[in-house]
Amino acid sequence: RAAAAGRAAAAGGLLGAAIATKLYPLALLPVLAARRPVRVATAAVAVVALGYLPHVIAVGTKVIGYLPGYLDEEGYRSGSRLLLLGHVLPHPVDTIVGVALLLVAAVVALRWQRRHDTNPVHAATLLAGFTFLVTTPSYGWYAALLVALVVMSERYEWLPVAIAPMVTYLTYQEVTHATWPGPVAYLVAGVIAAAGTARRA
Repeated sequence: RAAAAGRAAAAGGLLGAAIATKLYPLALLPVLAARRPVRVATAAVAVVALGYLPHVIAVGTKVIGYLPGYLDEEGYRSGSRLLLLGHVLPHPVDTIVGVALLLVAAVVALRWQRRHDTNPVHAATLLAGFTFLVTTPSYGWYAALLVALVVMSERYEWLPVAIAPMVTYLTYQEVTHATWPGPVAYLVAGVIAAAGTARRA
Protein backbone atom coordinates (compact mmCIF):
# COMPACT_ATOMS: atom_id res chain seq x y z
CA ARG A 1 0.00 0.00 0.00
CA ALA A 2 2.86 2.37 0.77
CA ALA A 3 4.38 1.76 -2.65
CA ALA A 4 1.03 2.22 -4.39
CA ALA A 5 0.60 5.54 -2.58
CA GLY A 6 4.02 6.72 -3.75
CA ARG A 7 5.58 6.58 -0.28
CA ALA A 8 8.88 5.16 -1.45
CA ALA A 9 10.79 5.55 1.81
CA ALA A 10 8.03 3.89 3.82
CA ALA A 11 7.77 1.06 1.30
CA GLY A 12 11.53 0.53 1.41
CA GLY A 13 11.61 0.60 5.20
CA LEU A 14 8.80 -1.93 5.51
CA LEU A 15 10.49 -4.12 2.91
CA GLY A 16 13.75 -3.92 4.86
CA ALA A 17 11.97 -5.04 8.03
CA ALA A 18 10.47 -7.98 6.13
CA ILE A 19 13.84 -8.95 4.64
CA ALA A 20 15.45 -8.84 8.09
CA THR A 21 12.82 -11.34 9.23
CA LYS A 22 12.93 -13.70 6.24
CA LEU A 23 14.90 -13.41 2.99
CA TYR A 24 12.02 -14.16 0.62
CA PRO A 25 10.58 -10.60 0.63
CA LEU A 26 13.80 -9.55 -1.14
CA ALA A 27 12.12 -10.85 -4.30
CA LEU A 28 9.70 -7.91 -4.16
CA LEU A 29 12.43 -5.25 -4.39
CA PRO A 30 12.30 -4.86 -8.21
CA VAL A 31 8.56 -4.16 -8.14
CA LEU A 32 8.55 -1.81 -5.15
CA ALA A 33 11.59 0.06 -6.44
CA ALA A 34 10.21 0.62 -9.94
CA ARG A 35 9.31 4.27 -9.38
CA ARG A 36 12.08 5.44 -7.04
CA PRO A 37 14.72 2.72 -6.86
CA VAL A 38 17.34 4.67 -4.93
CA ARG A 39 14.97 5.81 -2.19
CA VAL A 40 13.37 2.36 -1.77
CA ALA A 41 16.70 0.51 -1.77
CA THR A 42 18.31 3.00 0.60
CA ALA A 43 15.46 2.76 3.09
CA ALA A 44 15.46 -1.04 2.91
CA VAL A 45 19.22 -1.30 3.44
CA ALA A 46 19.09 1.23 6.27
CA VAL A 47 16.43 -0.71 8.18
CA VAL A 48 18.29 -4.00 7.76
CA ALA A 49 21.59 -2.39 8.81
CA LEU A 50 20.05 -0.70 11.86
CA GLY A 51 18.37 -3.93 12.86
CA TYR A 52 21.63 -5.87 12.74
CA LEU A 53 23.89 -3.12 14.13
CA PRO A 54 23.50 -4.14 17.81
CA HIS A 55 24.35 -7.73 16.89
CA VAL A 56 27.40 -6.65 14.88
CA ILE A 57 28.62 -4.59 17.82
CA ALA A 58 28.06 -7.52 20.19
CA VAL A 59 29.45 -10.45 18.17
CA GLY A 60 31.20 -8.99 15.12
CA THR A 61 31.47 -11.36 12.17
CA LYS A 62 29.52 -14.01 14.05
CA VAL A 63 26.40 -12.00 13.21
CA ILE A 64 25.98 -14.31 10.21
CA GLY A 65 25.02 -16.97 12.74
CA TYR A 66 23.52 -20.18 11.41
CA LEU A 67 22.82 -18.87 7.88
CA PRO A 68 25.54 -20.97 6.15
CA GLY A 69 24.40 -24.05 8.08
CA TYR A 70 20.80 -23.30 7.20
CA LEU A 71 21.63 -23.09 3.49
CA ASP A 72 23.39 -26.46 3.73
CA GLU A 73 20.66 -28.05 5.81
CA GLU A 74 17.93 -26.93 3.45
CA GLY A 75 19.84 -28.11 0.39
CA TYR A 76 20.23 -24.74 -1.33
CA ARG A 77 23.98 -25.20 -1.74
CA SER A 78 23.69 -28.76 -2.99
CA GLY A 79 20.69 -27.97 -5.18
CA SER A 80 18.49 -30.62 -3.58
CA ARG A 81 16.09 -27.90 -2.40
CA LEU A 82 15.20 -27.02 -6.00
CA LEU A 83 12.47 -29.63 -6.34
CA LEU A 84 11.47 -28.76 -9.92
CA LEU A 85 14.73 -27.66 -11.57
CA GLY A 86 16.66 -30.37 -9.73
CA HIS A 87 14.56 -33.06 -11.40
CA VAL A 88 15.48 -31.95 -14.92
CA LEU A 89 18.95 -30.43 -14.51
CA PRO A 90 22.15 -31.66 -12.81
CA HIS A 91 23.75 -29.69 -10.01
CA PRO A 92 25.12 -26.99 -10.14
CA VAL A 93 23.40 -26.26 -13.46
CA ASP A 94 20.02 -26.26 -11.69
CA THR A 95 21.18 -23.56 -9.28
CA ILE A 96 22.70 -21.44 -12.06
CA VAL A 97 19.53 -21.70 -14.14
CA GLY A 98 17.43 -20.92 -11.07
CA VAL A 99 19.37 -17.75 -10.31
CA ALA A 100 19.19 -16.73 -13.99
CA LEU A 101 15.43 -17.27 -14.07
CA LEU A 102 14.95 -15.16 -10.96
CA LEU A 103 17.07 -12.35 -12.38
CA VAL A 104 15.15 -12.38 -15.67
CA ALA A 105 11.84 -12.38 -13.79
CA ALA A 106 13.00 -9.45 -11.67
CA VAL A 107 13.96 -7.42 -14.76
CA VAL A 108 10.68 -8.23 -16.51
CA ALA A 109 8.67 -7.28 -13.42
CA LEU A 110 10.61 -4.04 -13.01
CA ARG A 111 10.10 -3.02 -16.65
CA TRP A 112 6.43 -4.00 -16.59
CA GLN A 113 5.81 -2.00 -13.44
CA ARG A 114 7.57 1.06 -14.84
CA ARG A 115 5.65 0.84 -18.09
CA HIS A 116 2.18 0.43 -16.57
CA ASP A 117 2.74 2.30 -13.28
CA THR A 118 -0.14 0.48 -11.61
CA ASN A 119 -0.67 -0.87 -8.10
CA PRO A 120 2.50 -2.95 -7.53
CA VAL A 121 0.65 -5.70 -5.67
CA HIS A 122 -0.24 -7.49 -8.93
CA ALA A 123 3.32 -7.64 -10.24
CA ALA A 124 4.53 -8.48 -6.72
CA THR A 125 2.19 -11.48 -6.58
CA LEU A 126 3.47 -12.83 -9.88
CA LEU A 127 7.10 -12.30 -8.91
CA ALA A 128 6.71 -13.84 -5.45
CA GLY A 129 4.81 -16.81 -6.87
CA PHE A 130 7.46 -17.39 -9.54
CA THR A 131 10.18 -17.16 -6.88
CA PHE A 132 8.43 -19.89 -4.90
CA LEU A 133 8.21 -22.12 -7.98
CA VAL A 134 11.96 -21.76 -8.56
CA THR A 135 13.15 -22.08 -4.96
CA THR A 136 10.41 -24.51 -3.79
CA PRO A 137 10.58 -23.91 -0.01
CA SER A 138 9.38 -26.77 2.18
CA TYR A 139 7.97 -24.85 5.15
CA GLY A 140 4.43 -23.54 5.11
CA TRP A 141 5.18 -20.38 7.07
CA TYR A 142 7.27 -19.04 4.21
CA ALA A 143 4.07 -18.85 2.18
CA ALA A 144 2.57 -16.14 4.42
CA LEU A 145 4.08 -13.54 2.08
CA LEU A 146 2.44 -15.04 -1.00
CA VAL A 147 -0.89 -15.60 0.77
CA ALA A 148 -1.06 -11.91 1.71
CA LEU A 149 -0.25 -10.85 -1.85
CA VAL A 150 -2.81 -13.25 -3.33
CA VAL A 151 -5.53 -11.82 -1.10
CA MET A 152 -4.61 -8.21 -1.88
CA SER A 153 -4.31 -8.79 -5.62
CA GLU A 154 -7.22 -11.28 -5.83
CA ARG A 155 -5.08 -13.47 -8.07
CA TYR A 156 -6.29 -16.65 -6.44
CA GLU A 157 -4.78 -18.84 -9.15
CA TRP A 158 -1.51 -18.41 -7.24
CA LEU A 159 -2.93 -19.76 -4.00
CA PRO A 160 -1.97 -23.39 -4.82
CA VAL A 161 1.67 -22.24 -5.00
CA ALA A 162 1.31 -20.94 -1.44
CA ILE A 163 -0.13 -24.29 -0.36
CA ALA A 164 2.65 -26.37 -1.97
CA PRO A 165 5.22 -25.76 0.83
CA MET A 166 2.77 -27.06 3.42
CA VAL A 167 2.04 -30.15 1.31
CA THR A 168 5.77 -30.72 0.89
CA TYR A 169 6.45 -30.46 4.61
CA LEU A 170 3.51 -32.49 5.87
CA THR A 171 3.89 -35.37 3.43
CA TYR A 172 7.60 -35.76 4.09
CA GLN A 173 7.76 -35.01 7.81
CA GLU A 174 4.43 -36.33 9.05
CA VAL A 175 2.81 -38.74 6.59
CA THR A 176 4.75 -40.78 4.02
CA HIS A 177 8.37 -39.57 4.44
CA ALA A 178 8.48 -39.76 0.65
CA THR A 179 10.11 -37.03 -1.44
CA TRP A 180 7.90 -37.22 -4.52
CA PRO A 181 4.80 -35.33 -3.22
CA GLY A 182 6.76 -32.06 -3.00
CA PRO A 183 7.72 -31.79 -6.68
CA VAL A 184 4.26 -32.99 -7.72
CA ALA A 185 2.59 -30.36 -5.52
CA TYR A 186 4.72 -27.58 -6.97
CA LEU A 187 4.25 -28.82 -10.53
CA VAL A 188 0.46 -28.94 -10.21
CA ALA A 189 0.43 -25.56 -8.47
CA GLY A 190 2.60 -24.07 -11.21
CA VAL A 191 0.33 -25.37 -13.95
CA ILE A 192 -2.74 -23.92 -12.22
CA ALA A 193 -1.03 -20.56 -11.69
CA ALA A 194 0.19 -20.43 -15.29
CA ALA A 195 -3.23 -21.34 -16.65
CA GLY A 196 -4.95 -18.72 -14.51
CA THR A 197 -2.42 -16.05 -15.46
CA ALA A 198 -2.74 -16.88 -19.16
CA ARG A 199 -6.51 -16.69 -18.92
CA ARG A 200 -6.32 -13.23 -17.34
CA ALA A 201 -3.90 -12.07 -20.03
